[in-house]
Amino acid sequence: MLNPVLALALFFIVLLVVFLLFRPGKGFYWKFTEKLESSEKTLLEDVLKQLYHMEHEGNTGSLQSLKGTIDISEENLINVIAGMESKRLIRTDGIKISLQKEGSDYAIKIIRAHRLWEKFLADRTGVDKREWHQLAERAEHKLTREQVDALARALGDPRYDPHGDPIPTSKGDMQDIAHVSLPLFPVDKPGYIVHIEDEPESIYEQIIANNLHVGAQIKVMEVNERRIRFRSEGEEVVLAPIVANNISVAEQRQAGVFRKNTRRLSGLKLGENSIIAGLSRECRGANRRRLLDLGFVPGTEVETSLSSPLGNPRAYLIKGTSIALRKEQADLVLIEMDNDNVYGN
Repeated sequence: MLNPVLALALFFIVLLVVFLLFRPGKGFYWKFTEKLESSEKTLLEDVLKQLYHMEHEGNTGSLQSLKGTIDISEENLINVIAGMESKRLIRTDGIKISLQKEGSDYAIKIIRAHRLWEKFLADRTGVDKREWHQLAERAEHKLTREQVDALARALGDPRYDPHGDPIPTSKGDMQDIAHVSLPLFPVDKPGYIVHIEDEPESIYEQIIANNLHVGAQIKVMEVNERRIRFRSEGEEVVLAPIVANNISVAEQRQAGVFRKNTRRLSGLKLGENSIIAGLSRECRGANRRRLLDLGFVPGTEVETSLSSPLGNPRAYLIKGTSIALRKEQADLVLIEMDNDNVYGN
């Protein structure tokens, strides 16, 4: 016969196990179920987003095209597509997969959350731009509609994310800018970068390495099958066409704003002086506020007064004060090399 004390102990152990497994909202069973549902929701939203991008670019959605963009087995993808069709989010016609109205609206909400989160990371944090996309990929599935709307208000309802992609409004409207890829932009015409594609990562890394960013003024000097040569913020840049295709440019239409000889403060040699033209569009958030507070404002004279043995950092004399900046900080300050460097179209 079982010892009563042992039986009582076993009873409480079983009771504890059941409690840990099925405790409402916090038990292992419910956490596992929630995680599974979250994974299914994430996958569904990723498919909707990819279909939206395909249709926006004039491409046809299909099982094969989705397999190329989403890391999932074909069997699981087929099951997800079947579930989405039963929910009237998509329709299938042979091999073609297209969004229905409800699916398109859902996709736009996910895109809105993604781009607003990237804007938040760019303007309000010090997160490296290489991490914006991946962090936004996670956040887009977790933010509620109310949180997304609150984020938009806190950011001032921005129209574009830091890569130049339009941010949908709460009603789903988007405002785009007319642009062409960099290799198609006319030679010797003032322009500025309006969009940089952040995928594939290998190409995006090359763009970042050349300090190129949305808002930077450019002037194309040479275009051929081997290279695109242009100036951006006073520095000459040479890119292969396959890299340059990921950069979109618009014509600089506003007269009197394009500066022929503006360049970065980091290019000012020891003992040279110049006039600050402004801060780069790449300078955001705390960095912008700090530089402005230190006196790096348009119209102010600046001189390179000291340099470390390796040339980084350097000290700049501004308003009688010597201020040390690292090269990546000095890259954010634009200077004028003479007084006759402004022209319009």
